[in-house]
Amino acid sequence: MVCFWLAINNIGYLGTGTDLGGTNTYDDFYEFSPDSLQDSVLCLTLKPNSDGGKDIHVLSGLPNTNVDPHQEFVFCGWTCQGSPCNDRALIQFNMSVIPANATLISATLGLHANPSPIVIPTANYGSNNAFLIRRVTSPWSESTVTWNTQPTTTTQNEVLVPQSTSSGQSYLNLDVTALVNDMRNDPQNSFGFMMRLVNEIPYNGRDFASSDHPDSTKWPSITYCFIIPTGINNLQESQAYFKVTPTVFTDKISVEFLALSKKVQFEILDISGKVIFRKVVDGVPNKYQKLDVYENECSSALRNGVYLVRLISNDIVMTKRIVRLN
Repeated sequence: MVCFWLAINNIGYLGTGTDLGGTNTYDDFYEFSPDSLQDSVLCLTLKPNSDGGKDIHVLSGLPNTNVDPHQEFVFCGWTCQGSPCNDRALIQFNMSVIPANATLISATLGLHANPSPIVIPTANYGSNNAFLIRRVTSPWSESTVTWNTQPTTTTQNEVLVPQSTSSGQSYLNLDVTALVNDMRNDPQNSFGFMMRLVNEIPYNGRDFASSDHPDSTKWPSITYCFIIPTGINNLQESQAYFKVTPTVFTDKISVEFLALSKKVQFEILDISGKVIFRKVVDGVPNKYQKLDVYENECSSALRNGVYLVRLISNDIVMTKRIVRLN
């Protein structure tokens, strides 16, 4: 099996989407790439908003202060009133979306440089700002955690991210597969990630956008890719069904789907991310339906190449890749 990755407008994660009212509020983004007759490779990208996100930084300079909510996700070595002080960052994502009997292929963390940093001068600052990603091994609460109550961590399978190469550098595909596998193997002692500098010395730091940032495109994300064995009922695992045929087409595609809401939105996008077809149809919840889309219904003429078909139902976004060949 091949797990393919799609990029829209050079964004290195697997999904973007808005609800039917035009507000970007989805917590979970789904990418399906299986042939239903084979073991399924399923990639899910979670990009929680301020309500669903759990991320914060703690400050040694304010050891008893909780700073939630805060649009910055900072870890640094600095000075506070002339004395050395440090910030560390914590983040946790939902892992229940991975079925217990699935095999994890990869897990990648996405962090966007904060375009308007407040705590430090630039998003990636200093000549000694390599950092570590570690597994958190004790519980913590976003609304109460402080420097003095920060959770414990382990160095097992920690990830080293080297010195930044530019002040505005983002990291959209940080490989945290080993850490997530550790979390799956030891869920009783796994509570997300901590990020801290390798050398917590002034003046070095990283400043990424948190899930409280006003720009939803900057929110942190994680993408899980895993194999669901053939024997599993894929429909129950994903709670949705979405099939596009043929995958190589000339002038027509057929979309079969299981609606989870009364309104279902379909879109076709070219590989640059431009929407060339959009239609909202009446869905009958939990009933299989079919929609035929013809080339002449698209807003612009189709050229040979790769296109994306996207379905939005409730808070689930699913994307299929198709190829036009004439």
